[in-house]
This record gives sequence, C-alpha cells and structure tokens, in this order.
Amino acid sequence: MPNQTTTAALPPRVAELILEDERLTADLEDAEAEILLRWVLATAGEVLAAYQQAGVALDHEDLATAVQPVRRLARAINDLVAECADREPVEFLTRLLAVIDSARQLDPGSAAQDGGGNSPPSSPPADSQETIHG
Repeated sequence: MPNQTTTAALPPRVAELILEDERLTADLEDAEAEILLRWVLATAGEVLAAYQQAGVALDHEDLATAVQPVRRLARAINDLVAECADREPVEFLTRLLAVIDSARQLDPGSAAQDGGGNSPPSSPPADSQETIHG
C-alpha cells in the first residue's frame, strides 16, 4: 500500500477515490498493485497540478471528474497485466501500445511539447475504453 507521503499531496477525496477502488488492482498481486497505485497517485497529482497551475479551481465533484481518466487507465492496466499470459505477443503489444497512447493524453507536459501550451484539458478526455480494450 502506498505510504502517507505518497498521498499527502493529494486532496483526501482523490486519494480515497484511488485507494478505495478495488477495480484498479483486483487482478494484481500485492507487489504489482503497489507499483500501479504509486503510479496512479503520482499521475493524479500531476493532473491536478496542471489544473492548479492553470488557475482552475476544482470542487469536490470536479476532483473526481479530473482524475477519472487516470482511474480508467489504471483499470485498463490491471486488465492488461491480468490477461497478458493469455494473449498472443502481437495482441498483447497492440493493447500495450493503446494503453501507452492513452497515458500520453494524460501527460500535462505533452501539450507543451506539441506546441499546444501547458494548460489542462477544459473537460476530461473522451472515454478511451474502446481504444484500450479494442
């Protein structure tokens, strides 16, 4: 389980949404779950920092909406890891690349690298479930 330091920078509501959602790590061993949860918490922090840097105030409900794409991606990673032994290498690689593409959309710095500025999205990214699970 992530330590106090990992969750201290996040609003309690966000940490609760992540740590209490068993679907994020349901199919993982403890060590795998620890790695994924640390990544999810850090990524959620980056997403929220991008909103804060842009001067966007988020209320209780907005916090959940802002980190929903991160949680959705974590569920996709959980599913991918759980299914990796049952997939052909080409199929696994295709799904892995889809997850990576989805993760790139979460990176607050990627917009700046692409010349799009460093402001957070005005609304959460479109549901990428089809792309990830396709």
